[in-house]
Amino acid sequence: MAVKPIATVLRDYQLHGATHPPLYAFALAAGLAGALSAWCAAGDKELAGACLLVTSPPSSCWSASDAFEFSWR
Repeated sequence: MAVKPIATVLRDYQLHGATHPPLYAFALAAGLAGALSAWCAAGDKELAGACLLVTSPPSSCWSASDAFEFSWR
C-alpha cells in the first residue's frame, strides 16, 4: 500500500528533479580536465589528486548503475 503524500513527492522528483546525464557528463569532464591541467600545466600532483578524489566516487557510482541498468520497475 502506497502512502499518497510520499509517493507524490517521489514521483515529482523522478519526473522533474532528477539530475540529467548530460550534467553528470559535464561534471566528469570538468573534474578530469581540472586534474589533467593541475598535473600537466602547474605540476601540482596534490591538486590533481584532489580533483580525482572529488570526481571518482560519483563517476564510479554512475558507471556501476549504468553497467547493471538498475531500475525500480
